[in-house]
Amino acid sequence: MNLRLYLKCFLALPVAALQFSCNSTQKDEQALKEIAETFRLSTKNYNWYARESLRKLDEKGSDYNLKELAAKWSGPAMTINKLSEQATRQVDSLKQLLTKKNYRSILQQAATIYNSYAAKVLATNEEMKHVFKSEIEKANNFKEYGSRAMAPLFLDKLTLDISRFNADGIAFCNTRIAWMCGLNMEKTNFLVGQNTQILSPGETLEITAGLGEFRSE
Repeated sequence: MNLRLYLKCFLALPVAALQFSCNSTQKDEQALKEIAETFRLSTKNYNWYARESLRKLDEKGSDYNLKELAAKWSGPAMTINKLSEQATRQVDSLKQLLTKKNYRSILQQAATIYNSYAAKVLATNEEMKHVFKSEIEKANNFKEYGSRAMAPLFLDKLTLDISRFNADGIAFCNTRIAWMCGLNMEKTNFLVGQNTQILSPGETLEITAGLGEFRSE
């Protein structure tokens, strides 16, 4: 059996993650700021991609040959987008409440919000649940962000994860609608690569992640 890949809508995003001790230095704090900014920029890119996917889905609804499929999948796409917007607002509100004394409680609340969001997204469609269940459930790892300095980064990461799964879910709905001659993408997945396997002091780790859609023949 020959494997042929059909790729489209590839969005390159820089992603990085570091771990810090409780006694953070000025250099550590600057690194945290840079990672947080990377998360925010990546979130912005995923939100743009989600809007583009919704626009394309809406265009398919105007296509006589695709409107029935578009009507079927526009509902789940809009539901996912609404759930994502709600979860993002909830996490953003926690960012405003975060202090040195309550950060553990805030992290737990954020994790609860994400778990509820993940369950609702996975319940949107059985096909989607099968494809994304393991990926969406493993994103909630707040115990790795146990210090006060890392707490804001976890909230930014959750916002990023929500925007990523929003874009991914909407793109999945789009793949269920044939583009031409019955062509239908079988799976949506993230393609990831990094510039090195060994990182020396002072070097930068660059991880590029993209969304790919493919099918086999």
